[in-house]
Amino acid sequence: MNETTEQTTPTDRDAGYLVTPARKHAPEGYRPPYQLVPEAFDHEHRLDCYVTADEHEIVYCTLCGTEW
Repeated sequence: MNETTEQTTPTDRDAGYLVTPARKHAPEGYRPPYQLVPEAFDHEHRLDCYVTADEHEIVYCTLCGTEW
């Protein structure tokens, strides 16, 4: 039997993955996929979301009303 084994380079294997650029190398206006919600000192945020008339998603805490 004559079996051949394909060898791939790391760049061939990783070609299907997206890489998030460092902020200093990101294009103008780039927004990361998510942003961390800052911790509250007196409660754990309970998040909800609504969509404005111009179709922007606003995330807010249902307990304290803070928006992000």
